Amino acid sequence: MLRRNDFEGASVQDVVHEAGMSSRSFYEFFRSKDDLVMELVQRATAAFMQRIAAAFDGPRQPADVVDHLLLAYLEELVPVLTLDRERIGRSVGERIEVHRTFYFEKLLDLVLARLHTAVEDGQISTVPERVVIEVVLTGIEGLTLRYNRENRLAELAELRPALGRALLDLVGAGKSAHT
Repeated sequence: MLRRNDFEGASVQDVVHEAGMSSRSFYEFFRSKDDLVMELVQRATAAFMQRIAAAFDGPRQPADVVDHLLLAYLEELVPVLTLDRERIGRSVGERIEVHRTFYFEKLLDLVLARLHTAVEDGQISTVPERVVIEVVLTGIEGLTLRYNRENRLAELAELRPALGRALLDLVGAGKSAHT
């Protein structure tokens, strides 16, 4: 229902009917359908952040880390990023944007910290400036939104190897990682 045009106009009763649950059960967990949407967004973000942390754990090669990061992005965040915020309602759309901005900053901090560790460990040669990482992540997000508008998300998944090589090249790990 979230991806269809009718979510904003749908009542809680419509939502619970489609989910096969009772209104009482719904209200035990959520105050409104906006709270339901935010719960879904928060769960997806938490899953993504856990997968990011796990990708950096252990003695993995940079290419493996990047591949895990991109796969986590495609599987966990793309479904949330591509929700049509106008269709699900302005109020929850604004809440999603605040949430996204907060976690974008957390992601930047985590990536930069891990890049510094990778330089110290000799896995990569350089840590780009924060603004460069921000531009790259924003660019990937923008590409995602464009491909979604054009109904080409399957093609986005096919870009994973090329995106991975570009990210590895950015930190000086590209040549040895994919030759």
